[in-house]
Amino acid sequence: MKELSLHLLDLIQNSIEASATKIYVKVYLSYVNDQLIIEVIDNGKGIEDSLKEQVTDPFKTTRTTRRVGLGLSLLEMKAKQCDGGIKVESNLKGLGTKVSVWFKYSHWDRPPIGKLINTIITVFQANPDLDLEFSYQVENSNFEFSTEEVKAVLNKDAFRNLKVLNWVKEYLEENIQLNGGD
Repeated sequence: MKELSLHLLDLIQNSIEASATKIYVKVYLSYVNDQLIIEVIDNGKGIEDSLKEQVTDPFKTTRTTRRVGLGLSLLEMKAKQCDGGIKVESNLKGLGTKVSVWFKYSHWDRPPIGKLINTIITVFQANPDLDLEFSYQVENSNFEFSTEEVKAVLNKDAFRNLKVLNWVKEYLEENIQLNGGD
């Protein structure tokens, strides 16, 4: 994958396949610490203890359609190439999974963040019933967005409406830019 937003989409899809109904996505950028951190936290079914240590092994997967799962292994490889790493925490008691990945921001091998907003909008459009909280933080400046808040103001079907999706896209673009984003 050539950009981190595609890895993010893969992580979110993993959460959805794990029956998550709520997902929290955090992107944190620190120029001072020269670090980019992406976290995805869900309330899905979690990862069995026997698989926790092997989640980044491309030949260990719970899929039935293919015998390989490259998403986490490729992400781990890219993070390590950029003086970073990955940590996967999971609980089978309905508390879900947390995936944290970090990169040295200035590392010349670090892929670009990419079309982050398009990725988030794609998730909203494909999963209008999903509750997703999105946080974008640069140093101490933080922007947060919640689908639950939009649904509370408009209605539960808000993300099935193209006008709402277009407004949300513009809102995200504006606020990420105001908070020091690309």
